[in-house]
Amino acid sequence: MDKDISLDSAELARMPARPEREKLGEEFKLRAVEGWFIPSYIRVGTDMISWGRTAFEKGFTDMRIHADTDIGRWNLSVEMGRSTFSANRSPIEDRPLEPVYDYEAQGQYIKAGIDVNLTPRNWDNSMIFFGVRRADSFYSEDFSYVVNNVWGQTQESLSQSGNHTSWYEILFGYRTHVWQNFSAGMTGGVQLATNTPTDDLQSFVPSYAPGFGHLQRNTRYFLEFNLFYTIRFWDKGKPLAKPKK
Repeated sequence: MDKDISLDSAELARMPARPEREKLGEEFKLRAVEGWFIPSYIRVGTDMISWGRTAFEKGFTDMRIHADTDIGRWNLSVEMGRSTFSANRSPIEDRPLEPVYDYEAQGQYIKAGIDVNLTPRNWDNSMIFFGVRRADSFYSEDFSYVVNNVWGQTQESLSQSGNHTSWYEILFGYRTHVWQNFSAGMTGGVQLATNTPTDDLQSFVPSYAPGFGHLQRNTRYFLEFNLFYTIRFWDKGKPLAKPKK
């Protein structure tokens, strides 16, 4: 008489042997990188610190938008903004010979670069990253001043348009999923200016490049608090072990 084999036992008998632990690890890795080089989302956001300064800092506005997308463990990133900075010095009663001036710089800037995701296994789009940016600012400056001297007052004005300043940024930060399609993060880094205008304006007051800051310093540090909304194209899913055929 044939030995009775239940359906479950028969199915179990036809199953391949469990892969060795090392081989299962290799399969896990292969499965995890499938589809990496197809962008799965566009993330759009802004820096909340710059909006806070716009709201509460007199003479300063900075409106910017950031967007990035994933290509494997790399993120292509671009940022555009418009900024205005103004400063003035009113007459000082006990220092009548100091110059009185009004200064304003306004223009646009664009930054583009790439980030490397140091935690690529976070499939909810959270990431710790290191990145580099190339940035360019295009702006105009207006400067008027009055100098009091023993012969009276001298009033002058200078205006310059078409200014261009470029720099590089090296940055480090993180972004984490907050709720549904929203995420937040912090970014910090250093800006390294590669060129500054050489004009008469700098002999009076520090020139200001939108997106960079005062041009008296070629190196500046920055900190951002970012808020993002993610537009998803498709879901890469969870990394799972995939048996070899």
